[in-house]
Amino acid sequence: MTMADASLYSLSLIAPALVLVAVAWLLPTLLGRFLPESMLALGANLAVSALALWVVSAVGFALSYAQQGVPLPVLLDGGEHFAGLGRMAGLVWGPILLLALAVQPQKWRPEL
Repeated sequence: MTMADASLYSLSLIAPALVLVAVAWLLPTLLGRFLPESMLALGANLAVSALALWVVSAVGFALSYAQQGVPLPVLLDGGEHFAGLGRMAGLVWGPILLLALAVQPQKWRPEL
């Protein structure tokens, strides 16, 4: 493997991870602006954000497989496989999501 191949390989691993990290921070932060300031809304934000990130991860893996030449019928039959990969990607986006949600109550203003 040449140095150019190694850097391209590294980029193909790092870029999707950085996208997931960015979405894991931005999605709950943006949702938090529209939801009420309550623990119930924070839980709803967690559920919606986690579901969205799981789907984004699974679709990202499917697109990666398609880019490598896997035929569409094989991709469509592999939905369960991609759902599992999206779930495992939670190791990347899960801690960032929890951190983004943990700082939200600090921005809440008490009712006077």
